[in-house]
Amino acid sequence: MSLTTAPIPYAEPAIDPPAHPGREVLARPLPTTLSELTRYAAADPAFSPPHWIRLRAPRDPAVAARLLDAYATLAPLVAAAADPALDEALAELTLRASDPDAQRFAAATLEARTAPGAEPMLYATAAHGLGPRFDALFAREDVPLAARLLRLTAMRDHGGMAWSDAFSAALFDALPTLPGVQAAWVIRFIAELADPRARRFLERALATLEHESLRADIVRFLASPPRREHDDDDDAPLPTTMDALELGAIDPRKPARQVACLARIAELDWPRARRLASSISTESWRLDELVGALLNHGSLQVMADDLLARDLLPRPTQPAPGLLSARELMRAAGRVVRFDITAIEGVIDHDALAYRLADAAAPALTGVDFLEEYLPDGAIRLHAFDGPTHYQLDLDTRRWVIDPYGLVGLLNTLLRARSRPERCLLAAEDKGLCDVVVGPEPALRQLVDAGLLWIRAGFKT
Repeated sequence: MSLTTAPIPYAEPAIDPPAHPGREVLARPLPTTLSELTRYAAADPAFSPPHWIRLRAPRDPAVAARLLDAYATLAPLVAAAADPALDEALAELTLRASDPDAQRFAAATLEARTAPGAEPMLYATAAHGLGPRFDALFAREDVPLAARLLRLTAMRDHGGMAWSDAFSAALFDALPTLPGVQAAWVIRFIAELADPRARRFLERALATLEHESLRADIVRFLASPPRREHDDDDDAPLPTTMDALELGAIDPRKPARQVACLARIAELDWPRARRLASSISTESWRLDELVGALLNHGSLQVMADDLLARDLLPRPTQPAPGLLSARELMRAAGRVVRFDITAIEGVIDHDALAYRLADAAAPALTGVDFLEEYLPDGAIRLHAFDGPTHYQLDLDTRRWVIDPYGLVGLLNTLLRARSRPERCLLAAEDKGLCDVVVGPEPALRQLVDAGLLWIRAGFKT
């Protein structure tokens, strides 16, 4: 089967290459002195790969213990040295703040108070977490100011987080001591929050701050709060009548809104949406998958039960609002991994994606470890360690930041070597996003044949 044109690709990795030490590289030590920290940050092969340690720590208790111990040992030494280069090196012993698993791990460790000396790094990671658990964590009085400032960024970017008295008191006391630019940044971000307590914070600060330019900023923001940028058009409210929704569902000029209108009809009246679906023709794969779901199943629950019977869902599912296609039901259940193959910002490593795919296929690939390696010529190599067997594959990133064919091909090769029925299928995508759907191969092909799952462009030719 071709690596570049098959919906379920396979790779041809080198097996047990003699020039590589194998899984042993993952068990190498972490630094304990400042000189070792400098070498570690420079990717000295005497130590475990830094990016792999950061990747695995939230998911592997043994790796987490190694990372937290190393950070707690070195953080006070770095602080005493007051050397910016060492500060940058210590960052290699921190977690990935953008990783939801890392955020949950940091919150759990802080709640348990089991990592003395590592709290600054854990708070910096948890600052980006969403939800009541993280709100409660940052309501504590022992949260460092630097972490509260990071949390303020998350509050401004994501909204909906609690503004606690402890949070307000810490920021209020710190505001006069912050450099002018940083203080202005804090004031603007607070002004953009919808919480009325944020406005009261600014009113109180206006009465106590002595810095004239900051007072002027507060006066301006209180009079006319900064507005956040919003997308319009497709984000406009949907019609409230069935007739208007049907008109939107058959209007091909706005495909995203067409999907939204048909989805709303399906939520309200599945049989009516099913009748309408038979008359819709489109080139949008999202709409095609919704139409396929409507035409193939008498109700949303029937579709969920059918996916469960095919082992495409890990457990019985009560469909939630908005999950109206096979792909979305499977994604909510952890059987679809979505990633951006084009964006440079927030680059995701191939080994991180490989672990996510292994989780989606669980327990089929339990015990397999992955490691991405940058070669001197700039090429990228992906390693997989399955027991005593070492797989090595050179990836093709000339076109995209992520090589989806090589990545998925290696996972499928591992599944085949383990005689597992599961496979990873590259599904249709848009705007650089790639969906990988995981499940038994016959069932995945049946979804494609039935029009319930559209595969990546080019696979049908």
